[in-house]
Amino acid sequence: MNCFISPESLCQIEILVSDLSSSIRYFEEVFGWKRVPAYIHNLCILDVKNSKIGVSLIPVGSALTAGQKLTLYFQVESEKEIKRMMETSERLSGRKGPKYKHLPSYGKVFYICSKDGHKFGLFLGE
Repeated sequence: MNCFISPESLCQIEILVSDLSSSIRYFEEVFGWKRVPAYIHNLCILDVKNSKIGVSLIPVGSALTAGQKLTLYFQVESEKEIKRMMETSERLSGRKGPKYKHLPSYGKVFYICSKDGHKFGLFLGE
């Protein structure tokens, strides 16, 4: 079987945090990732220099988390590929992911869920 999504297509990591302010300070000082002055919902986006992977910190209780502590997002090439992955995931796991989110001027995010309940994001840029 061919590999459709490789680790190199990882484009975003969301991390659930209990205290947004102290978590921002932690990642800035320990990892050197700096806060980006962007406002999307109530999350914080961190700039990871020289990386194509973005990091977002999401406060506990946010409607975005759905109880998941870490979400990995993978860039995909087409809606056809997303459809294939979603159908295969639903068939194998018995779980439907939440519907997609459209982020104007950025792209669309679709979700799949594993049998164990792990949520993965599939990102298709505009």
